[in-house]
Amino acid sequence: MLNVMLVGGTYNESGGKASGLVRKCYEEFVQLYRGNGVVRLYNGGTLQNLKDIITEVKSSDIVYWFANVNNAEEKLIKSIKEINNKVMLIESKVNNGKYEPRDIVAHILKNKANLCVEMITSYQGMVIMKVLDPLGNMFANYTADYKKICSVVYKRVEFLRSLKRQATQFIDMEVPTPTVDGRFLEIIRKHGETFTHLLNPANAERFLGNSSFRCMKGFPSFRDSEAIYVSRRNIDKSSIGEDGFVPIVMNNNSTEYFVLGKVKPSVDTPIQIRLYQYYPNISYMLHSHVYIEGAPFTSQILPCGAVEEFDEIVKLFQDKGIKNASINLLGHGSLAMTDSTDYFDTLEYYARTLPYDCTGIY
Repeated sequence: MLNVMLVGGTYNESGGKASGLVRKCYEEFVQLYRGNGVVRLYNGGTLQNLKDIITEVKSSDIVYWFANVNNAEEKLIKSIKEINNKVMLIESKVNNGKYEPRDIVAHILKNKANLCVEMITSYQGMVIMKVLDPLGNMFANYTADYKKICSVVYKRVEFLRSLKRQATQFIDMEVPTPTVDGRFLEIIRKHGETFTHLLNPANAERFLGNSSFRCMKGFPSFRDSEAIYVSRRNIDKSSIGEDGFVPIVMNNNSTEYFVLGKVKPSVDTPIQIRLYQYYPNISYMLHSHVYIEGAPFTSQILPCGAVEEFDEIVKLFQDKGIKNASINLLGHGSLAMTDSTDYFDTLEYYARTLPYDCTGIY
């Protein structure tokens, strides 16, 4: 049985106030999770109450954090993923015309939330509710219909929970800095400027792009094996150098991978490793969060790091012998794969619409 928390209402020093809307959402979630999970409601109270509540995140599978707290107070939501990095977090954000879609995305990224329910009070006093994810995809946009919002959130959360992720296993050892094709570094930096211009990053602290390449010969200690190097997580691609890459070693069963050293690789590493294995001629990849002109689209909106993205790409390019391919990852970005750096010079990129309207999915 799933352990589900719904935290809402107002919390302050004087005792706060319960929310009628949160109470209604609780009753709806009880029905949605019936037979599948137990939903616990926390609806208003003191700031100390909220601090006590946060400790229960450790044993929770899903947390709906809709608490209303004065901006001057400590934002406990930031610690939720630190307490339990596997918990599914759905937050809320009140927006009365102050925030652009990119600001909402920045808020989601900052709190490491999986979804956000944006609430806007219209000039008529009605509450418009939207459901967005960290990539700026909008799954719902309803006026004063909390039941539909709860249903969409529930279905999206269940879909996200069904996806496969792959954990990193670190090997504590010193590794040499790889020798990287200078032309490829030049391309990464050049395209990085293009990506930044098109994306207009919502959060400068998170670099929404990734690059990886494969050295066919590997390092001497892995000369009989394929060596794959991926960019470090959240590294600025405008100044990336040879020390900006992390070496990867695959396990024999191809379901696990290991990172040499203690530096985290990009979250998309499991997908790219599988692609390198499937396409033996591919030596370079460049992933971004913008689209490529003329490239085909995948069919599902998947979050960063979902292993299922590999299957989506292979559906479009089943020939294992390909040497060049560009794919637009629906609601995510793009991936270019090639055996030669010259291919990257042929690509033209364009910005994704933010928010991307996919309200008909659920």
